[in-house]
Amino acid sequence: MISPERLYASQAAKSISAEPRSPGMVSTTQEEKLFIIGQVQRCQPVGSAILDAQIAGDTVARAKVVAAVYECLLKSGMSDATSFALAEVAAREVIDSPACKCCKGVGSIDKSKLLLKNQVEQRKLKEEIQGHRWNVSPFAHTNDGSPETGMLMVTEANLSKLEKDASDLKESMASGDIISDCPRCNGVGRQISSKNSVHHQLTELLPSNEQVSYNTFVKRQYDSYMDVVDSLHQHASKAADAAKHITDQL
Repeated sequence: MISPERLYASQAAKSISAEPRSPGMVSTTQEEKLFIIGQVQRCQPVGSAILDAQIAGDTVARAKVVAAVYECLLKSGMSDATSFALAEVAAREVIDSPACKCCKGVGSIDKSKLLLKNQVEQRKLKEEIQGHRWNVSPFAHTNDGSPETGMLMVTEANLSKLEKDASDLKESMASGDIISDCPRCNGVGRQISSKNSVHHQLTELLPSNEQVSYNTFVKRQYDSYMDVVDSLHQHASKAADAAKHITDQL
């Protein structure tokens, strides 16, 4: 079965037709691909455009995604400039951002790899703890206020969390659950923009009279921004699922 990545990477959007095939039609591999994408475009137009822009780098498809989000935000009562800015920055995160380095863009990761990484981090923290203890007086109180004692307590707390995470991973793996959403990208497969980065990009796009402080952005706009990003990821996921389903039916 061809993956959505290979499917969208192998075609030019402008050559796609969504017309149903005639019964008994013998298709070449490329014709099959065009048919599948055409069907996905009909049932998941936004999601298909996102995949086309993400994978094939189709700028027309990207513009359609931005326009769809812009119209939606405009109808919700946002100003013209803010609607466009939010739509553009959301497209940058969902479409333009590079693949997550942790999961290589897959969105999921084998828990055994997470466990191995956890164990490596535990060893490092144990070495740090040993180093801190050499510099902490054995007669010091639990927290005597010294920098070394404070660092020791923080490191021990981090180690305790890693040990609990490792225990949870082992328990879930023992029950047969061996795949997990990538902890770095939360399962979306792409690098996630920080709040500071999003605010900076919006500020660059907005006219001076509509620019807001970072705190105001977090309080009034960030939730709307994340709603857009989450919605776009959902559209893309549904389009990918639709492509897989249609492929299975051929």
